[in-house]
Parts: sequence; C-alpha cells; structure tokens
Amino acid sequence: MCTFCTEKPYGCQWNLDDSYECIDGSSEIDGIEDTEMCPLVHSLPEVVIPVGGTEILFLMFGNIPSNSRPFQCEVIFLGDTPNSVIVEGVVNQSSIRCSLPSFDFQDPQESVRGSLQVYWGEFPIEMDGIQIVTIYKCDQSAMTRLGDLVQQTCGVCLSVDDRYRCGWCESLGECLSPITADRCSVNDYFTKGADCPNPTVISVIPLTGHISGGTPISIAGYNLGFGPDDLRGITVVGIECSTVEFESSQLMYCITDNVTTERRGPVVVQFDDTPAVSVQEFSYVIPRLETSYPIIGPQSGGTTLVVRGINMDAGLSRIVTITSDPCMTRSDSRQPCEIIENDSAKIVCKTSAGNITEGFISIYFDDGCEAANGVNFGYRPDPIVEEFEKLVAIVSGGIKLEITGSSFDIIQEASMAFMIGSEMFTSACSNTSAGTVLICESPTVPSAVVPLGIPAENVSLYMDGVTSYVDLGAVFPGTNQAFFDFVIDPSYYDLPSILEIPHDQQLSDLTIEVC
Repeated sequence: MCTFCTEKPYGCQWNLDDSYECIDGSSEIDGIEDTEMCPLVHSLPEVVIPVGGTEILFLMFGNIPSNSRPFQCEVIFLGDTPNSVIVEGVVNQSSIRCSLPSFDFQDPQESVRGSLQVYWGEFPIEMDGIQIVTIYKCDQSAMTRLGDLVQQTCGVCLSVDDRYRCGWCESLGECLSPITADRCSVNDYFTKGADCPNPTVISVIPLTGHISGGTPISIAGYNLGFGPDDLRGITVVGIECSTVEFESSQLMYCITDNVTTERRGPVVVQFDDTPAVSVQEFSYVIPRLETSYPIIGPQSGGTTLVVRGINMDAGLSRIVTITSDPCMTRSDSRQPCEIIENDSAKIVCKTSAGNITEGFISIYFDDGCEAANGVNFGYRPDPIVEEFEKLVAIVSGGIKLEITGSSFDIIQEASMAFMIGSEMFTSACSNTSAGTVLICESPTVPSAVVPLGIPAENVSLYMDGVTSYVDLGAVFPGTNQAFFDFVIDPSYYDLPSILEIPHDQQLSDLTIEVC
C-alpha cells in the first residue's frame, strides 16, 4: 500500500494513476513520494446493524483521488461460505458515503461479522484500521437453554450488548430489534433497565441437604434480575440462604443455613415485586447409616467398603472417613475412603491405608456428619505370603496355583500377573475360608513363547491395596526358585488296544506305566 511504500528509505513512490503499485523513485511517472499525500480512509468503530435494517456510513477520506474511476464499498462476511455485498461509494469533499442495504443470514447464530473495504475502481484504498460490520439477531441473542427449555426470555434479551438496543415484548414472548419494535404495544415493551416480568426458577441442585446446613445450591431459571442489587434475598424452606452469588439472570448460588429438624419446601428468590418460587422442593434431612460391609480390611487399604442407609446422597459434598471416635473434626485423625459410587441408599468407597483397629465410619455431608454404632470398620495387618506351592503351568492356563500364608480372608480382590516381554498376563485368585490359602488360576499365554521361565521379579501378586508382593524379588517366597515355568500342553494318545480287567481283580493290583 501507499503508506508502506513511501515510508521506505529508498526513494520509492506510489503509482496512483496507472498500476497502483510501488515504483522506483527515478521513474518518469509522477507518483506519490510523501506518506502524508497517500489516499487514506479512516475507519469507524464497529458498526452494528439488525437483520432487515439499513445503514448509511460516512467514512472520512484524506487525499481523495480524482473521479476518473468509480468508488465502491464492499462488505465481505466471514464464515464457512463467505459472501459479499458491493454498493456505490459517493464521495463528498472529505468523506465517502456507503449506503448499506438490509442484510439477513440463515445461520442459527446471534450475529455474523464482516469487514468493509473501499475501492477506487479495482484498486483497494488504504484504511487506517479494519472496518467491522456486524449483523445481529435479537431473537437469537435472547435464546435461553436450560435443560429441555429452549426459548427467548426477557432477562437474556435485556442483557444483550447495549449497542444492539434489543427490547422484550411480553405479549409476543419475543426479543425485538429497533426495526421490529413497532410490532409490540408500548405497555408490553421492556427495554434495558426495566424489571422483567414473570421471574421463574426452573431447577434447584441439589434437592437435599443435611440439617446442619452448609450445602451450596445452584438455582437456575430465567428473568432472575440483572445483578445482585436486584435480589432481596433467597430462602430455602423458609430459611435465609447465605453467601448469595449472582452469576446471570439465569443462574445464582447460595449456601443453606442450619435447621433443627427435617423439613421440606420450595426455594424462593425474592425481588421487590413478584418472587420466583421453585416447583421443586428442597429437603433438609438427617442421613441414617444402617449397615456396612466388610468390617475389616488390610492396613494398606484398597478395600471396597459399602455403607447402606437412608438419604446417603444428601447435600453436594460427601466425605467418608474411618475414625477412632464418631465424627472427629481433626483431619489428621481421619482415614479417608474415596467414594466410587453413591445414591440415596448407599455409598461405595475405597479405603486408604490406615491403622485404626476398631473404627467408626463417619460420613460428612457438607457441614453435617453422621456415624452410628454397628457401622464400623477396622484395619488389620496385611496378609503374609509364606510359600508358592507350584511354579509351573501350561500355556492353555487354568492350572490351580496354591499360595499359602495368613490373613488372606481380609482380602476382597486378588490377582496374579506375569510380565512376558512388554505384555501383562493376569489371572484371578480366590481365598479359602480359613484365610491361609490363596488359589490362583494360571493365565493363558502364547504357545510361541514356551518353554519359558519367568523371573520372579516379573511376577506380581495383587491383593486390594497391598503392595508388598507386587515385586516378589529375586526368588519366590518360601522357595529357592527364581523362575516360574510355562510348558506346552500335555498330549494324549489312544491306547493301542482295549485293556480288559477281570471283574474279580482289584484296581489296587493294576500298574500303569507312563512313558
């Protein structure tokens, strides 16, 4: 462009009349050498136009070229399929007038953006900035999406960018632009700064909380004001909700206070005029712990603990711990249990490592806590592996491998794993009622790898959260053997003839030789 050309320290000049390009300053063509003489259009702030509206732009123009070529204004709209509109540019002394026609677009979006460029004939005139033109739809800008609800609402309509000048027509239930506002009667038309009618609460999450309070709840709806100053408070079952946080006309938060007894009722958002009352009801409840299983587990943790009761999903935050006394407040006296499943009737969690031998299961529901006699859990010393009885198996798997030791009965899940190359082969294990024998089935392994000896350090025994035997070391416990052998499956052959045994001969007298 002209400015860039004439700013160079090489004596370049801008050929305005012929090629509209930067040329050598020694040329006989009388071009522009001074940057201040370059034609330049001054852009305006972003221009916003409602769908169906027209706009006349007056752009200030410096160093206007002669009228030897026509002036044009082109607006190019961006998107997957860019399109443009070209209109005549009318020059008047130091400005150019671009009369933009009405626009529309079919995309289900709030607005589309374009940029305007002024041309002198086929040559673009330099501009001091990008001239943005935005075409918008008030109705799309006012769309509210809350669950299954998808509709225009007043609160969102009047929250749209002030430049769009959108207004809400209550009788039509539509957000109108300045050019469609005449469709609505004056008494039904609301503009920025007005209070929206019909404030509505659509959902409250969660719908239960401990009577001790401290439950953060989210309240979603529409026409719920434009800022915190519009609110006159929020009550939950008639009790003031504290720490109110206003996010938008569709969403706000607060924290429940404590009550003395269980109770149930709506959530109410208070305004100067009509309050918004939830259809859903919130319940202050007292969770009741009834049973737990199992009652013991290894000190290393990893036990899947199931606690059953009533209102076990109360509140927003639930924390399960093992404590020496019910509901202890000091965090260093609590052994956490990570929740992996939760509904109104139960909580399932995975214990962490701990050493409380006789503990209470204490569950914290936001600011409340519940524990109960008979709902207990205690840690026991980890199982001890004493000896691997068999260290050989066939490729097809299924060989019973006995491991002797102690305290296997406190384990819920056990498995044995063999690392062969970069692949892990795993099989399940089960314990006997006495807890002194663990029986693992050998896994199926590729026949191509046998015969094969697996080093002890490549064999792992997993028992809940116990890590002591994930690395078995140099030899298998209770043996001096360093390898586990996989061999080919046995082969079976037909007998060459039928062997007849007289009915009066005892089987104890029969000897079968295998070769």
